[in-house]
Amino acid sequence: MELKRLRFPRFFFLSDDELLEILSQSRNPRAVQPHLRKCFENIAKVTFEADLRISHMHSSEGEIVELKYKFYPSSNVEQWLLLLEDTMRHTIRLTLVAGLEELWTMPRAEWVLRWPGQVVIAGSQTAWTAGVEAAIEDYRMDQFFEENLLMVSGGGGRW
Repeated sequence: MELKRLRFPRFFFLSDDELLEILSQSRNPRAVQPHLRKCFENIAKVTFEADLRISHMHSSEGEIVELKYKFYPSSNVEQWLLLLEDTMRHTIRLTLVAGLEELWTMPRAEWVLRWPGQVVIAGSQTAWTAGVEAAIEDYRMDQFFEENLLMVSGGGGRW
């Protein structure tokens, strides 16, 4: 079991019994499903299609994100979980880029509902940082502060 944990370090988050359960059912990729929450933060489950291809990840809040690269869990469990981890990371990276491209093109209330939470958080931080930098350069921090108060209180504004 230690060798499996060394190959896939997220297995350290599982008890010996949980890891044994996964390894004993290595031919059944769906057996990993109940343990994903412990291995990946806020990933409640993944979508296994009828042919076992993995196509989506689901958050604990019910958000569903389509993986940019779908794949089949066809090797050792630790190997395809590493592939899942890499695919998740790559999917969020590409989704963040797409979200940032739309950041300034639509009202914030609409944009927030269009993108996954992780993208919304990162994009909002990006927008705020860009706004602060511009306000500092233009010596208008007071105006930026007032604009943000209006936005928070529901007074409108794009960002």
